[in-house]
Amino acid sequence: MRRDRGQQQHAVVPAAHVQPGAQRGPTRQPDQDRAGERPQLGPRADQGAETERALFAHLADPATTAGFFDRVADDVSWTVEGTHPLAGHYTSEKDFTAATFDRLGPLMRDGIRLEVRHLHVAGEITVAELHATSVTLDGAPFDNGYCWVCRFDSARPDARIVEVRAYLDSAMVAWTVDRNEPLRTG
Repeated sequence: MRRDRGQQQHAVVPAAHVQPGAQRGPTRQPDQDRAGERPQLGPRADQGAETERALFAHLADPATTAGFFDRVADDVSWTVEGTHPLAGHYTSEKDFTAATFDRLGPLMRDGIRLEVRHLHVAGEITVAELHATSVTLDGAPFDNGYCWVCRFDSARPDARIVEVRAYLDSAMVAWTVDRNEPLRTG
């Protein structure tokens, strides 16, 4: 039990004990209560933010994902945080995509689909909150949230991503890999 500043006591359930896809409290579909509105931008809602929004929008469809990776430096430093099979530090775009997108994508019925929920753009740094809208081979929603902290090589509109720290639900990824890789190979 945990007590928060005089509030009622409540049980805290570690994320590892919550089955992926299970209801974890009040939830909604991405942007459900803002139907028709675009994801929120940080304080610099100018041309730079619009350029970044267009860049990250490529991740919503596997057919356009390459458009995102065209702006990732070949020698990117990409750290995927967590305790799951895809976690690690990658020192090239090729190594990152091979270990993550190329491994996870085939475990989804229609590939990896990431929608932009929020962007915060400040100079060379962009923080992107993404939400997976994919469905696994075994029919479960891959309801995973991501936060990518990206550093670009400049603040120019054509800048390339040179460093990323990615945060996500480790239990969801591990559960998906464990349940779906056997379906793909078996």
